[in-house]
Amino acid sequence: MLPEILAEIDAELTPQGVSTRFGEKYLFENVSPPRLVWVPNVDQIVDPRKQDKEYTSIRTRLAEVEGHLWGISYGQAEALLHNFITAVHRKLHGCFTFGSAQWVPAGQRQWIRYGWAVTLPISVEIPVINKYLTLPTDPDVEAQQPSAEAIVTIVDPPAGPNEAIAVAANKDFNP
Repeated sequence: MLPEILAEIDAELTPQGVSTRFGEKYLFENVSPPRLVWVPNVDQIVDPRKQDKEYTSIRTRLAEVEGHLWGISYGQAEALLHNFITAVHRKLHGCFTFGSAQWVPAGQRQWIRYGWAVTLPISVEIPVINKYLTLPTDPDVEAQQPSAEAIVTIVDPPAGPNEAIAVAANKDFNP
């Protein structure tokens, strides 16, 4: 869900020479700018906002993620911020809100040694449907960069407690 959404935004920025990563630990890698590091922050669960064509949303998850943008100069960081806002707008089609951008000059944060950085939080609206998602089995999934190839399988929720046990055990349920 969120990683796939962010991967679409990344795809808009990488042809411009922007390197992207997912996770706070990547803030401390001082590789070359221009650079974007996504850091998940706070999620809120609110009443449903929109109806999906195939599924009815039972709630909406407002997933806040911070885009940490880093440029070699203030001018590059400002252009990167502009392009970032444009990419988010093009890919999320109004299902988001921006927070306040915070500018950080070199030396004010441990992870930025030169250039300029700006952090812009975004709350992405993700519908929560009345279906269970298959849990990823990769133990190091947070260390991976979001991928457009990531697939989430949707399964129906169990009808009762015995079926829930059968689903958890990955076995067929026969009442």
